[in-house]
Amino acid sequence: RRVHGGPPADDPTQSLTLISMSSAAGVLTTSFSRLLSTGDSRDNAIAASGPVSVLWAVSTSITPGSLPQHDARGARSIDFSIALDECSAPASPPPPGAAGPSTIDSHVFDAGAFEFTDGDFALRWKVVSATSSIVFELSKPGAAGWVGIAFPSEAGLMGPGDSYIAWASAAGGYVVSDRTNPDGAHGAPTVDAQQDVLAVRGSVANGRLVVVFSRALTTGDAGDLVISSKQQPFVWAIGSSTPELGSASVSASVGQHGAHSTREITINLLTGHVSRSNLRETLVRAHGFLLAIAWAFVCPIAMIVARYFKNALGVWWFRVHVGLQVLVFLMTIAGFGLAVKFTVVHFHGENKAHKIGGLVVLIATLLQSILGHVADRMWSPDRPKTPVVPDKLHWWFGRALFLLGAVNAFLGLVAFKSGVLNYVLLGLVLFVLTLTVVVAQIRLGAVHHNAIAPEPF
Repeated sequence: RRVHGGPPADDPTQSLTLISMSSAAGVLTTSFSRLLSTGDSRDNAIAASGPVSVLWAVSTSITPGSLPQHDARGARSIDFSIALDECSAPASPPPPGAAGPSTIDSHVFDAGAFEFTDGDFALRWKVVSATSSIVFELSKPGAAGWVGIAFPSEAGLMGPGDSYIAWASAAGGYVVSDRTNPDGAHGAPTVDAQQDVLAVRGSVANGRLVVVFSRALTTGDAGDLVISSKQQPFVWAIGSSTPELGSASVSASVGQHGAHSTREITINLLTGHVSRSNLRETLVRAHGFLLAIAWAFVCPIAMIVARYFKNALGVWWFRVHVGLQVLVFLMTIAGFGLAVKFTVVHFHGENKAHKIGGLVVLIATLLQSILGHVADRMWSPDRPKTPVVPDKLHWWFGRALFLLGAVNAFLGLVAFKSGVLNYVLLGLVLFVLTLTVVVAQIRLGAVHHNAIAPEPF
């Protein structure tokens, strides 16, 4: 074929002779021959000696009747007149950390290995002193998807930190990509310019993907973890989608993880000691519980009391209303404080809308409290009607604030990757409250303490 910037086009004259084609151990091997000068105007002549520019590309996709897009590609200059064992060495030496074993002993975990499991994730590792390297084995359910580990700067966070992502290649092998998780945010990890994985092997056994790889204890790469005898923060994640349909490239795009570690985990890779803490998860749950109760229950009850039960409760309606709204304000401050405690990247990165929404709710709650106090100070039993400022502004600002708080509660469930049950419970509470408002509006109607007839809104 001939390349013109798009998909290669078929040559009318096929100027090559197929010698052999085979597939073994997941590797496709093809041998063919052609004349240095074929006489075909569409073919480039190959010099008998001297460098020739060569492009290469591989694809893991099979599309009948068409040539699919490549998954990986590259280029180099080759002198075909020089035998393989006579080729000159690369101009620059291999990067630091590249030295080490190129294969992994199949019995490496028979003795002296450490193990760690957390949900669907399993890890084994062993330090090999003779080669100053460490061997990791990552495992997850199912052959599809990916499994990864990272060593962040702080326990419970995804980054910044050294990370490794493993998956099965559609070509039959296994890939481990050396990457760096971004600073604090939960964005996609970036591929390291220096790949410090020394050897890789893998298998699918008992319905689980198992990938084994090694790396040096000290790689020489500034972004890589120097493995030493200390408690190192650790996180894991599992993705359900295989990167780029099983690309063999370490630079393949990796999709969002599904399952991941939720505890604060630290591991001493030399001694095998593992420490787990549920503090961050406990703080997250307390944050969600406080604010869901505040904005999906306490706040609307306070509004219903103020609108429909002035006559029924007498002077107590105001005391109940103020007491409940003070409780909402305190719960909002407490919930926001918990969020500050367990969130490092405050207003960008993952769940940005929920974070900004929480800050807006906090500020608006303070403003609404001030409006309510001003309305109380300016109230007079002799006024002919309710003034727009501050009273009606207080009403409508409060209604808008309640809606924002309820929406942000749902965004919080999304951020926490909560189960369906929590969505149903929150929706059911809001439905019951809405039904209560409708019934109260029909049976009681809005009550406003003015000198003339009450106003509808």
